[in-house]
This record gives sequence, structure tokens and C-alpha cells, in this order.
Amino acid sequence: MRPPALNTPHEAALWLEEVFQNTEESMYVGDLEGVLPAEFDFQGVCDALEVVGGGVYCAGNPNTRRIRFNLASGGVYRNLAELIEYQKANQTELPVRFALQDIGYRYAGDASNAPNDVLGYLDMVQLAALVKNLADYATSAELYRNFVVRPDARFRIRMQYDVADLRPIPDLQGFVRDFISSEYHSAEKKDIARDSLAEIVGSREEVSLGEVASSFERISKSARTSYAMLLSKFSVASVRKEIDKQNLEDTLRLNKTFSEIQNQLLALPAALLIAGATIEVGKAYKNAAVLIGVTIFAILMWLLIHNQRSSVLAIQAEVDTRKANLKDQPELVSAQYSEQFQKLGVRVKKQLQTLMVVRGLVILALAVVLYAVVDSANDGRLSEGLIALFRLAFCLNGSP
Repeated sequence: MRPPALNTPHEAALWLEEVFQNTEESMYVGDLEGVLPAEFDFQGVCDALEVVGGGVYCAGNPNTRRIRFNLASGGVYRNLAELIEYQKANQTELPVRFALQDIGYRYAGDASNAPNDVLGYLDMVQLAALVKNLADYATSAELYRNFVVRPDARFRIRMQYDVADLRPIPDLQGFVRDFISSEYHSAEKKDIARDSLAEIVGSREEVSLGEVASSFERISKSARTSYAMLLSKFSVASVRKEIDKQNLEDTLRLNKTFSEIQNQLLALPAALLIAGATIEVGKAYKNAAVLIGVTIFAILMWLLIHNQRSSVLAIQAEVDTRKANLKDQPELVSAQYSEQFQKLGVRVKKQLQTLMVVRGLVILALAVVLYAVVDSANDGRLSEGLIALFRLAFCLNGSP
């Protein structure tokens, strides 16, 4: 009888395990030997195993019907220790299929019924993939994954472990989902994960993957705490607090622009009174001195108003920039603060108008003093002419 159709080394290894119930160790490390039952065509079996390849079939002796084979080459192992030791790649890469003889377990992509030690192995392979994703570069034929997190945080992880390190790793699946697979804040999350790993490694230059697994709960907790602190900077409450703070600062700065010229504004009526009291008819030099003094005062006030107006416009530019940045936030967030920016905009506009009024008062004060000086130089004839003109206009308006 020929063997059933064997398409892969794994199928061949499973068939050999079933047929050769009684086997013995070969002189070759890892190989087994057994006598093929009489009902099977010896040469047909050898030919079929040789076609499958993969190193499962080693040799056969037709005289004794003994066949030497290697089950591990086909993914059938005596236990987990042999699985991770026979082929080092199994420590970081999950085989598509494997079988464990000691517990009668077979894996083919579904781990729903896996025992805890197998779950620990599956988690360890996933942890290895996580470390590869976070590392900066590999050395020694992928044996080490090197990290340069900061100038004072340089270390490497040896991608090896033994069966004693195998146990389910809490929160590994959730950590990979939240910090690796998620595209939201991906760069920040990766930096946080690397920092948390560096924190656990401490001052050591090298740790094993098994040590990382034993400390993973602390790594996950540290990373999630750091990420929560990052998110607090983007919360609605923090955005509201920051906007309220900046709006208050802008309001105080607007008030300051006006308060800084209040004393000068109070000096306007005083200047007019002094100028009016000191201007005398026939005292040209004295009147000219008063006019020069008031003119200098008006020029200084003009410059001060110009500077204050520039300050208000700068505040307005900052407000517009913050308003534009707020529009980049989601509509639900930006809509809450549009009214506050409108109120601040009205205040800026009012302050600019106030400064324009002050500028007009300064011009009026200078014009009044100039008129008084010119009128005194003409012995009051300018005022008499204006009075006569007003009387004439009044009489014309009051005539039938």
C-alpha cells in the first residue's frame, strides 16, 4: 500500500508520526528511526517522502525496512522547548503550522483552544514583532535589535528566550492595537512606547526578549499613562482654558494701550487752558513760544497714538492667527469659541476708533491754539470777522 497524498513537509511529518508509533533515537541529532509496517510499499513510501522534501525524509534501508526521518523539519516537535530550540527562527517568526507531541496539540492558524504555554509562545512571537517595529536597527544576523532612544538611553534586545519565559503577556494585544496598528498619533505613540521601554531597561546595555516579556505590564502601563498626559493637552477643557487665558491676556493688553495715554489725554484740556491764559494781544514772541510748545506736545501725542495703534493692530493679527488655527480643529470644537473671538474683535475695533478720536482731539487742540495765536497777532480782528459772519448768517436765516 502506498502512502496517502503528501503535499507538504508538515503533512509528511504528521503521517510519519501516526504510522511509526514505536520509534527510537537515531545516531544523528534530532533524527528518529522506525520500522515501516509490512502493509506499506517500502519503496513507494520512500519515493513519496523524498518528493515532498523539506528534510523530513533522511534515509531508508529496504532490507530492514527501517526509515530515518526528522519530524521537526516538518513542524512536528516533541514539545515547546524543541520548537524554539531546533530552529531559532521560530523564536521570532510564527510557523504556519506546528504540532506538539507531548500534549497532542496542533496549530494551523487558530489558537482558540491553545493551552497557556502555547499562548505564551504566540504572545512572545508577537512581542518580537513589536520590538522589531520599535527598534532602530538590527545586528548579528537579526539576533539583536538596537535602540537609540536618547543620547543617554542606548541599549539592545537579544531576540532569544527559553521555554521558562513562556506565559501569556497581559495587554499585549491591546497595546499592539492602540500603539502600533492605530494611525492616530502614530509617531507620538511610537516615541512613547520607546521611552517606556527605555525606562524599564534603565542603565543596562542589553536585555533579553524574555526579560521584556516579564516587564511588559509595566511598559504598557507607563506608555498608556504618558499617552493620557499627551491627550490632556488636546482635550476640550484644555483648549477652552487656553483660549480663555489668551483672550484675557489680549483684553488686558488692549486696555493697557489706552491706559498708557490717559495721563496725556488729561493734559489736553490743561494745555488749552494754559495756552489760552498765556496768549496776549501784541505779545508775538510769547505767543509763538506757546504755539511751539503746544505743537511739540501735539507731535509727541501723535507719535504715541501711532505706536498704540500699531500695538492694537499687532494684537488683532495675533487674534486672527489664533482664530485661523482654531478652524483646524473639529467643527464641534471651533464652533464653541467663535462668539468669544467676535467679542474680542469688537473690542479691537472699538479701541482703534477710540485712538482715532484721540488723534482728532489732538488736531483740534493744536488748531485752537493756532487760531488763538493768529487772532492775537491781528489784534482780535479774526474773531470779530467771524462773529460778524455768524450774525449775518443768523439774520439771513431769520429773515422772512
